[in-house]
Order: sequence, then C-alpha cells, then structure tokens
Amino acid sequence: MRQPDPVQQSYDQLAPDYDRRWRSYEEATLHATLEAVSGRPAERLLDVACGTGELERMLLARCPAL
Repeated sequence: MRQPDPVQQSYDQLAPDYDRRWRSYEEATLHATLEAVSGRPAERLLDVACGTGELERMLLARCPAL
C-alpha cells in the first residue's frame, strides 16, 4: 500500500479553513477579476493554480453557459 503524501495531507488539513481565513482578500480580488472579465462571452479564461476553485464557482454562477 502506498504511503500518504505529507504535502497532500497538510493541504487537506488546511483546505477547510482556507476560504474563511482569506475571505476579505478573496472577495476583493475575485470580484475585481469578475468585473474585468464580465461581458466577454467569446473569450476563455484559464485560472492557473486556482486554489479552492472559488473563482470558478463564482464564474459559473454568473455565466452558467461557460
């Protein structure tokens, strides 16, 4: 049986609190990003190193056809 990756274990432990800890920063930057990409339905957006996927969740809520 393969041993668990210690880095993965560490991130798994931090993940539940990540969004809560960074909520005010995330809200400001994510809303600014959403405003910057709004109204551009013909373009695609690639989110590299997307963290917990909060930007994708917000984008899909705003533009379900993506």
